[in-house]
Amino acid sequence: MSNKLTKKENMEEIINYMEKNKLNIMHLNTSIFILPRYNFKMCDQLITNFHYPQSTLFY
Repeated sequence: MSNKLTKKENMEEIINYMEKNKLNIMHLNTSIFILPRYNFKMCDQLITNFHYPQSTLFY
């Protein structure tokens, strides 16, 4: 893979690799670090769709 691929092309490469090797799950490590002077972005509110199975937060 090249570093010049778009996000979509990278995802396609990963999917092709998984299909070729008959993989359903990949466990990977990352080397992403938050270093000094990183400019954090904040928000006031966040809405997600995370909830327990067979439950909802809406009534």
